[in-house]
Amino acid sequence: DSAYTSGLAGGDLVIVLGWTGRAKSLFTTLVACNAHEQGGRPMVISLEMPGAKVRDRIYTIKGSGLFSNSGLALGDISTDDFSSFKSRNEDKKDFYVVSSDGIGEMTPNIAQAKIDQHKPTMLIFDYAQLGSDNSNSQDMTARMRNMSKEWKALGVANDIPVILISSATP
Repeated sequence: DSAYTSGLAGGDLVIVLGWTGRAKSLFTTLVACNAHEQGGRPMVISLEMPGAKVRDRIYTIKGSGLFSNSGLALGDISTDDFSSFKSRNEDKKDFYVVSSDGIGEMTPNIAQAKIDQHKPTMLIFDYAQLGSDNSNSQDMTARMRNMSKEWKALGVANDIPVILISSATP
């Protein structure tokens, strides 16, 4: 909050850039969970992790200690804790997770179809190097330049903030 005091607004494009394994996905999921707690409808498009792993991370964060990531993955959860979690979140709007689970391309045009379907109030794309631009550029420099423009245009057109995760590589 101290680094981005105006908060996220419709049309903002925020790029979260960092080395591999530095918790970019975890951080942005926390941002999405906080937005959800405030009544937002976040959508996470994950090309990095399967949808079930993203869901478990969301439950772990939103559960505030009721669950562990490993416990959810193994099905080692208390039904009473899960019922309590459910009742605390019944009045919340939906939280969308989109994942290709390794199948097919993800472009801003495909993301637009998901936005039209779900009407999220914010979008997180995890992560840029695994996606493609709308013209499926083969050159990585052209692809990243085009994707930056296309994701920004998508955020402006839909009046939602877009967070694009990108890995810094040598």
